[in-house]
Amino acid sequence: MQNKGLNIVVRRDKFVVGDFLILPTHNKIVLNDQSFPLEPKIMEVLCYLIAHPNQVISKQELLDALWPGQTLGQEVITRAIFELRKTFSDDAKQPKFISTIPRKGYCFIHDIAPSEDLNVVMPEASSAKGVRKVLATLALVLCLCVLFYYVWPSLSQMPVAKP
Repeated sequence: MQNKGLNIVVRRDKFVVGDFLILPTHNKIVLNDQSFPLEPKIMEVLCYLIAHPNQVISKQELLDALWPGQTLGQEVITRAIFELRKTFSDDAKQPKFISTIPRKGYCFIHDIAPSEDLNVVMPEASSAKGVRKVLATLALVLCLCVLFYYVWPSLSQMPVAKP
């Protein structure tokens, strides 16, 4: 979790809500073998609500926390909630995940479980760090090859001083 003033956002790699696996760093939700990508801001709205379970969060609080200093209409929140409900197959009239509190805001009402014990295999999501390490290693090997190519001939032609 990250706490900077009003910007409280869940920053776990993954956690479970019902049958859904939430992957904030990948901006997606997984159900069985099906993956649902989310826009980054929609994932931030979800994470903010999850970070404040069973609390009524106003649209203005979400705007202040996730779009600080920006002048936006509350329709961005309405759209984000609509997309989240669609992804969770949640019904606004009989909610299981996100409840609307009329004239007050939204409330995340489902249980949340951290999933440190889950062993999720995601071959398509190779980490950027791993790719950078491989590229750095290849660049180093290439530099060494170039260095030896140009330096080796001059080393072999150097006169050897005899006693």
